[in-house]
Amino acid sequence: MLFHSNKTSNLVKTKIIFNNAEINCASKTKFLGIDISNNLKWNTHIQILCSKLNNVFYMTASLGRLNIVYIKKYYFAKL
Repeated sequence: MLFHSNKTSNLVKTKIIFNNAEINCASKTKFLGIDISNNLKWNTHIQILCSKLNNVFYMTASLGRLNIVYIKKYYFAKL
């Protein structure tokens, strides 16, 4: 992965070869649970996190008629 700012216009992509196989350059990766893009912006991580939280919120809201103790157990089990 090559890190750069948005102001960088001329990126030089180097060719990396390991064991006679070319390694492709990635535009994003996950490291220690954080999604990192090549321009070091939080957009990718926030989109993925919002998607996960929306799922948890929907399931928690649909369990609204249950006891609050069970809802809390389900919420913390999903995260």
